[in-house]
Order: sequence, then C-alpha cells, then structure tokens
Amino acid sequence: MSIVSKIKESKLYEVYHFHAKYYKTRNDEKIELAKNVKCEKLFNDDKVHFFGYYDKPCFAYGKSLSHRVNVDNFDYSQTIDILVDDKKVSTSKAWNLQQGSMSTWMDENHIIHNDFDGNKFISKIVDINTLESRIIDFPIYSVSKNKKFALSLNFSRLAKLRKDYGYFNLPYNDLPAENEDGIYYVDIENNTNHLWLTLEEIINFKTRENMKGAVHKVNHIDISPNNDKAIFLHRWFVGKTKYTRLLCVDINTKELRLLADNDMVSHMCWYGNDKVFGFLRGNNNKDGYFFIDMNGNQKHLVHDLLIDDGHPTVLNERYIVTDGYPDYTCKSKLMLIDLKNNTVSVVGRFYSYKKFQDDRRCDLHPRFDVDSKCLTIDSVCLGIRNIYHIDLSEVVE
Repeated sequence: MSIVSKIKESKLYEVYHFHAKYYKTRNDEKIELAKNVKCEKLFNDDKVHFFGYYDKPCFAYGKSLSHRVNVDNFDYSQTIDILVDDKKVSTSKAWNLQQGSMSTWMDENHIIHNDFDGNKFISKIVDINTLESRIIDFPIYSVSKNKKFALSLNFSRLAKLRKDYGYFNLPYNDLPAENEDGIYYVDIENNTNHLWLTLEEIINFKTRENMKGAVHKVNHIDISPNNDKAIFLHRWFVGKTKYTRLLCVDINTKELRLLADNDMVSHMCWYGNDKVFGFLRGNNNKDGYFFIDMNGNQKHLVHDLLIDDGHPTVLNERYIVTDGYPDYTCKSKLMLIDLKNNTVSVVGRFYSYKKFQDDRRCDLHPRFDVDSKCLTIDSVCLGIRNIYHIDLSEVVE
C-alpha cells in the first residue's frame, strides 16, 4: 500500500477533512431557500430556543410551543422555560436537546410536558392562560390523538443506553430487570400508570439468538392517528454492536407485529392509520426510505436525494417532508417528497457550525403545523439554536 493510501485511511486524514470543510464554508450563505419558500426566525434574543422532535407539532391554534434555555452551557441540570409564543407558561427540569421536555399540545388552552419533582419524573398539564397545572404521576412519551392516554418508557434507561434522549436527574447505571421495565401505559384522564408491555415480552416475541445476554431498550414510541396501535423500536446491544427492529403493538390486545427486522431501523412516522414510512434496511438489504404496511410488506421509495437517514413527517397523502444531516457543505437539506409526481426537491439548506456535534447537534426535525402548509425546524444556522417557521404554501398544491 502506498503512503498516500495509508494516510487516507488514517484518522488524521479524517480529522483534517472535518476541520477543512468548516474553514472552506465559513463565509457561505447560512440559509438557502428554494423559489417561493418563505422562512422566518421565531425569536430574536440571545437565548437558546428549540422545540425538539419531529413527531408532534410546534405550531397549533395559531400559537407556537417551545423551550428556552437561558444559559447556553449544555448543562442538563438547569431548569428550562416552556413558552407559548413568547410567554413563559411553565418550566421543566426533565429535558434534553433532542426532544426537549416532550411538550405537546393537548387542546387550544392546555399543554402537557415532562418534569422532575425532586423524587421522580412526572408530567404536567398546564393551562396556558391561567398557568394552573395538574400533575400526572408519570412522564409521557407519545400522547394519543384523543389525549386520553400516553405510552411512555424509562428515561433513566435511555440516559444509560442513549443519552441523547434520556433524563439525568436520577441514578441510571443500574438497569431494572427485563420483566420490570419496558413500555408504560399512562391514563391521563385518571392519573394512573402501569408497566404495560415488558422488555421480556418484547424479547420473547419472535426472538433472535443474539438477543440472549444482550442489553435491551425500547425507544421512539409513536401512537397511530386513530389511537389503536403504536410503533416502536426494539434495540439491543451485543458488546458495542447495535441491532434494531421495528414492532407494532395493538393498544387494545397488546398483540405484537414485526414490521422490519434487518438490523437497522432509524426514524419512522405514520402514513395514515395502517402504514408507516421511514428510513431502514429493507428486505432487499438496501438502506433507504420505505413504506411498510401492517403485514410487514415493504415498498422502497428510490431517489438520489433519499439515500441518507432523516426525520420524515407527513403533510397529507401526497406530500412528505424529511431532512438530512450536515453534508460536505456543512448544510442540512430540507426535502419535499411529492408522491403524486414522484419527485423530491430541496426546499431549503441550513448551515451547522462546527461546535454543534454529537450531543450538541441540532437536527432540523421538521414538523408540520396543525391544519397548515407550514412547518417548523430547529436550526443553528445563525450560530445559536432557534426555531424557524417555513411556509410551503406556494410550492404544494
């Protein structure tokens, strides 16, 4: 092997290109928008603003819901503010940069979010007008569309196994047994909760040989639009090797279905009540975006722009938006998928500065407004986390 080849394979070569791309792009435009796409920054102060994940709306009822970090020092022990528009309506001690405090609209006058009361994780329903709150004695993850119940998980387990999504208020190194942890059912109306589906039950469903002795978790629970099913990722670790499969559970019967089981599943969303869409390794052994029905049948959506992982969100039967991670230009793409015309177009590109890596990274996490052709993203394109409202009304029919 030549000296040049050896250098290319070395860590030094990798590090050089990592720093070089930021130097090369330092003076580039930080926001690039397609024709007829409008973009507005929501906040104009020097605070850190973000919403969180892509599975719930930031804008509803003509108002925005967001998180504000008052000291930009990446310290999860600080208390963050929860805002409706620019009004502080609550605070939280249970949060992370990827998903915030799981803040969710309940109705026009109420939100729900996670918090820590000094002893345990809880959730709070807050009246955004009076600021009165009602305590729910368990944190939420995915809230049903009828707002009657939620499914949740052990956020301390995530702190141990996927810290981007965990809470660190409690000790988290000693994991509960597999029959004492898993998915929890939270009755929001009656403020009750119980361990609903154990990790042991999940592992024993169509188990694989390499699950024995592995370390297991669930993540990314998402309840279907009609509230009768939920998808989630079952992940297990054999040493440092991670395996993932996509499961669906019936809310009424707890019947499990295996939707994808080729070691890699990343980000999913519901496409109607009986189909999901997301990035995974398909039955064709290719990585990409797939539609999957409730019988596990897959359809690969092939396009040159859809070869990398992202966070998909559905506007309607025709349009899906997804994003990408920063590329060689240090920009993340925001892409519009038009299923009727079989096209994918880049509607925006947003710069990411070098300091926003790993746990500090800022994914766009696009999420559509309720009853609107607009969406919001989180971005660090101007050097600090902020929320951007993007109007696609002139580019979608």
